[in-house]
Amino acid sequence: MSLQGFAKRHGIEIHFVKWRSLANCFGVSLLFRDRLYLDSMPRHAWDDDIVERIIGRRCALESIDTDLLHPAETKTIDLWTWTANPSLIPKKVWLTFTNRTKDAKLQSILVTETPPEHWQAPSILSSSTWMKFMTTLPPPSTTKATSP
Repeated sequence: MSLQGFAKRHGIEIHFVKWRSLANCFGVSLLFRDRLYLDSMPRHAWDDDIVERIIGRRCALESIDTDLLHPAETKTIDLWTWTANPSLIPKKVWLTFTNRTKDAKLQSILVTETPPEHWQAPSILSSSTWMKFMTTLPPPSTTKATSP
């Protein structure tokens, strides 16, 4: 049985294939909700896309509590994340900026967990960003407490 079909009108063919949103996905249980603080992050890199790239390897971003456009203080970016294992979140990541652009969303920012090796180009700037934990909320218990 074929789940495909097509329609042709005015010389244009449109092909239909049964689509499922989870067909090319993988599942993971993100059971821990963490409060993270990104410290020592350059102010020109304060962008929600860059924040997601920094934590995206080990966490899923829930919310950013710091106003990134007009922050009251510029020491840390405060955020909530979900993760499968808080121990796997790196404590320090490296941001490498490869040119001077005002558009922070460009691919000119490299996020790595190890410091960059020696580079030749004078327009490359690298800085480290620390991730500090304040709270880890464990998964909800599946057993109910019994009362005496």
